[in-house]
Amino acid sequence: GFDPNSVTLYLKAIPVKISRWEVLDTVKHTPGFVSLSLSEPLKSQEFVRYAWVSYDSEDNCAKGKLLLEDAKINSFRLAPIKSQSIKKPARITPPLAEGREKVDLELSRKLIALLDEEKEIAENELWKVENEPLKQLDLQILYLRKVHGLCYYSAEEYDDERILSARCGPIYLRSSARIPSSKLNEYVNTRIFQERIDLYVEKRLAKGPVKISKVLFY
Repeated sequence: GFDPNSVTLYLKAIPVKISRWEVLDTVKHTPGFVSLSLSEPLKSQEFVRYAWVSYDSEDNCAKGKLLLEDAKINSFRLAPIKSQSIKKPARITPPLAEGREKVDLELSRKLIALLDEEKEIAENELWKVENEPLKQLDLQILYLRKVHGLCYYSAEEYDDERILSARCGPIYLRSSARIPSSKLNEYVNTRIFQERIDLYVEKRLAKGPVKISKVLFY
């Protein structure tokens, strides 16, 4: 899976007196700049903040590192370092109940509709081509992860792909093993796994689309 750390620079211990906009004005002119994320001020460390600068390619990330190496905001030197990659193995679901794919297909479709509305995505290419059910399910789960930062099988959602990858692994694969639905209660891990997804989706749908407000941080 794609490792977002490969295109990210890390800035540490930014003094609280330096605003988000000062950092942005400095980094946004580097080639291939995509985004800037800042942590909240850390009370335990004199309210310093940490930042992540993302680029559109590894080459531009390397160029950005060179260009920002000696850049200063007031007297603070940025001195970026390459964000460290966290190597985690792919995760695999437990054996699922027979027919579970149909449930996941419908639940993931409902999540996509909700999250697309949230992000004001009017047209979705997923619905324009008719695929075999398992392939369609794989595409929907991949779409949720890449577009909306939601790992379906982990039942977790994050705004930052670095955090998503660290918490949920680079990819979550569906086991090919199946168990009879009539014996689901005998397979505790599978039952709990499926119930956790069902409950998460139920709560997320009930919450409805969360309108993203533009909040200014200094």
